[in-house]
Amino acid sequence: MGDGEMSMRINPLADGFAAEVTGYDLRTMDDRGDIDRVISLLDEHQVLVFRDQHLQPDDQIAIGRRLGPLQFHILDQFRLPSHPEIYVLTNLKDETGRPLGNANDGITWHTDLAGDVKARVYTLLYGVEVPPEGGDTLFASTQLAWDRLPAEKQQALERLVATYSYEQLYNARREMLAAQGIDNDYGELSGEKLAAARKLRRVEPIVRRHPATGRKGLYLGTLSFESIEGMEPDTARRTMEELVDYATGEAFRYRHRWQRGDVVVWDNRGLLHVATPYDKARHRRVVHRLSMEGAPPL
Repeated sequence: MGDGEMSMRINPLADGFAAEVTGYDLRTMDDRGDIDRVISLLDEHQVLVFRDQHLQPDDQIAIGRRLGPLQFHILDQFRLPSHPEIYVLTNLKDETGRPLGNANDGITWHTDLAGDVKARVYTLLYGVEVPPEGGDTLFASTQLAWDRLPAEKQQALERLVATYSYEQLYNARREMLAAQGIDNDYGELSGEKLAAARKLRRVEPIVRRHPATGRKGLYLGTLSFESIEGMEPDTARRTMEELVDYATGEAFRYRHRWQRGDVVVWDNRGLLHVATPYDKARHRRVVHRLSMEGAPPL
């Protein structure tokens, strides 16, 4: 057992999932015991919050690598130039007006890059600069949602298989932002990016089992969702919308209100999440994101 593992204190944040870890500096997570402890806590709580961290980009990348192989985001225009493993979420622009990151990501309930055939197991966000109000992140445990379904509904869902794709997500989000009159940097996909996006397509059972804990959860999507095998498109869309509405109900939620220096790490294998709005004209927001591979759900 590492010294860091002994100093960790765990405080539950929501009913049934999410916890704050206090008394621990993530920069010291280089002992195998500490790494295994953090992964075990993620298996148990799904979302972990570490407050008052002081991380440079090199620190963030080192921490991410200890949890799993890092993935590069397909939207390379939003990567941190000096550290392209880091995907930047911000409303800031440079002196030419070019966005320094993505200001409109995560605006509907989703699992990160749901269409990727590689399991984007863990996501890490680091709050570099956060607004004084708004810009929260909501999490919903689809494992809790599954646990509380009637047995007959569980049996029916066990038979369903859905398709998700990044191309579908990208185009749907682009159209949604345009319809709302929101400025964005989502040009049409073409060339290498279009080819890469079309590879991010995934066919998955709607009910999946966590490989470490054995817990079942719902695998759902909104903008990334394409179809359910054997269902007419309208019926499939309505079914998915009803499932997302149920699984993101208040009983299954944790709201994270950001403070500067927060690190939030979560396990995508049994969660949905969404960003809440903030006043982009008045407040600055800079959040760094890392995505790590791991064992896929069963």
